[in-house]
Amino acid sequence: MTLKVFSQLPLAENGLIDDCGLASLAMAIHHSSNGAVSPGVKACIDAAAKAGRVDRFGKSDPTTFAQMVAAGKLLGATLTPAPSWAAAVAGMRKGQAAIVALLAPNAIPAHALSAWQRSNMKRRPGHTYRHAVALAIVDGEFVLADPTLSGKGAEANGIEISEAEARTLAHWGIDPVNAKRARPMLWLVSVKIPKAAIVTGK
Repeated sequence: MTLKVFSQLPLAENGLIDDCGLASLAMAIHHSSNGAVSPGVKACIDAAAKAGRVDRFGKSDPTTFAQMVAAGKLLGATLTPAPSWAAAVAGMRKGQAAIVALLAPNAIPAHALSAWQRSNMKRRPGHTYRHAVALAIVDGEFVLADPTLSGKGAEANGIEISEAEARTLAHWGIDPVNAKRARPMLWLVSVKIPKAAIVTGK
């Protein structure tokens, strides 16, 4: 199974995008349930609103981790912080996807940058931002799915990266300087699949 991209780009607010965490949640739920539960980005945004997130149109309103956890719970998913890189890898080898918080574009391998990110880097040289992505192991290889990928054509699925690259981005942190954290800033996602599976997202 590939790591399917659920893009945040269609939900841009006057060019502003602030739903990376929830798009990553949508990707992680889809992957962790092997496609049986696929709420899509909009349903994750709606769940976060029920959890207390206030998203003002045209304003940068990121999702807190507590809101992510609560939104996931409403959708049948559990988000668990990985205590170590070894634990993160073990979970992903079992089929769990992970959500990673990092500083973009710095922490992302150059070949895994989305077209949107490459364009944004040209428009705003040196600009960095706190970001969330989905990470999984597919057929034994690490795959990164950035929510600024379009979800179409060559950007329909996540991009393969090395384990060293995956480990680096997981430990980068969200501060301007690479924190080289002792613990990864990564949450494993597990999904309880209901009898009538949730499939609303494309």
